[in-house]
Amino acid sequence: FFIDKIFMDEILYLKNDLGLIPIIPHIERYYKAKGFKSFLNFIKENKILTQVNCASFFEKSYNRIIKKLFEEE
Repeated sequence: FFIDKIFMDEILYLKNDLGLIPIIPHIERYYKAKGFKSFLNFIKENKILTQVNCASFFEKSYNRIIKKLFEEE
């Protein structure tokens, strides 16, 4: 799985052209995807909302990445 420009363009279309509020669910699950770091920059620059599962805070595999995401805003 990789995060591509088409996906990012679709998010901006929803936000800017349709006036919808896109929310990226389970952002902690994408951390191994190719292009994740640039995707995070895209999310931050475009003020896209994200959602993290509460249960992921208690899963060791996701806990570290969630802490890092919060630290980097």
